[in-house]
Amino acid sequence: MALVLGGYLLTTNSVQAQLELSPMDTILTQSAFLGNTFYLQGKPMDLSVMRWFMSDYPAPYQQIRMAVLTDQLSIAGYGLGGLFVFSGLFVYEDNLPLARELLRTGGISIGSGLLLQFLSGIYQRKAARLYNREIVTAFEQKKAVSMRVEWEGAEVRLVVRW
Repeated sequence: MALVLGGYLLTTNSVQAQLELSPMDTILTQSAFLGNTFYLQGKPMDLSVMRWFMSDYPAPYQQIRMAVLTDQLSIAGYGLGGLFVFSGLFVYEDNLPLARELLRTGGISIGSGLLLQFLSGIYQRKAARLYNREIVTAFEQKKAVSMRVEWEGAEVRLVVRW
């Protein structure tokens, strides 16, 4: 328990340290077991929150929609696979050929669920990367302040743009 708590504290501190170096609305990605964890301003995000934040940015929004779709399909693959595996186990003694076919179908469905989960993670990381790129670009443009002095005869003007 102490190791898990210590790992959590270390993770939280590293995410907070990264926040100081980036614009406030960038999404931070941390590798986790069989996937990633995404943070915005130090708080973990799930797919629905990421989708809401990316709705104003077309390229990241497309990627996060694909991530949501493949995530939902992976859940369906896991569910069907579990159903077929349990059905195969229940009829194993009564009908061996049917049980083998159900177990094989269930294994394929669970494998497709794993593959779709992996694809969802790829889409999520790509969406976060595209979103961060657009946020940093907007942040840099917002920081850019231009100033110039114009004069015509006796009239002097200071023009400031931000």
